[in-house]
Amino acid sequence: MPKKNPSRHTSSNEFDLSLSYADIDESDRSKESLDDKFRDASGSMINWTEAGFVFLPNRIKYLAIVPSIEIAKKEFEPNEIVTFNIVFRNRLPFPIKIRTESKLPWSWSINNVEKASHYVDFDPSSEQGTFILERSERRSYTRKWSQKFRVSKSKWEDAMNGEYELSAWINVPDPQSKGLQANTSFVIG
Repeated sequence: MPKKNPSRHTSSNEFDLSLSYADIDESDRSKESLDDKFRDASGSMINWTEAGFVFLPNRIKYLAIVPSIEIAKKEFEPNEIVTFNIVFRNRLPFPIKIRTESKLPWSWSINNVEKASHYVDFDPSSEQGTFILERSERRSYTRKWSQKFRVSKSKWEDAMNGEYELSAWINVPDPQSKGLQANTSFVIG
C-alpha cells in the first residue's frame, strides 16, 4: 500500500504516489536520475521527431519544408560546369519527418531527365524511406552538371545551346503540388 507523504498536503482519502530517491531501494539506484531513463538522445523527455511524424498531418509537414535551388549565375558557356546547391529548410521549431517513396529521399533533374541520365544504373528499392530535418535545420547539397546527358552505360551526349530547367524535389508522390519541389532555369550558350 502506498505510504502517505507527510510533506505534501493531501486529503484523508488521497495518497501521494510520486517517487522520491528515498523510496528506491539502494540496490536499484544508478548514477543517472530516474528521468534520464526516459529521455531521448538530445535529453528531451519526448522524442519530438517521432511525435511530429505521428501527430502532425502530412499537409503541415509538407508546408514546413521549403526546397530551393541556388545557382551562381543564369548563363553558362558551352562545356562549362554548372554548379548548384539544393537546399531543404525546416521552418518550424521542431523536427519534421516525412515518408518517402524509396530509400532515396530526394532527387534532381535537368529538363525532366533525372540526374541528367537516360540510363539508370541504380534501381532504388521499392521500400519506403524517410526524410528528416531537425528543428529549423537548413540542409544543403552541392551538385555539378557537366552539360552532358548520359544515354548509356558508357556514352554521354553534349547538351545543346538553349534554356534548361533544373528541378529538385523530395521523393513523395506529386511533390510539385505539395510544395516539395523547387525549379529554376538557366541558359547555355
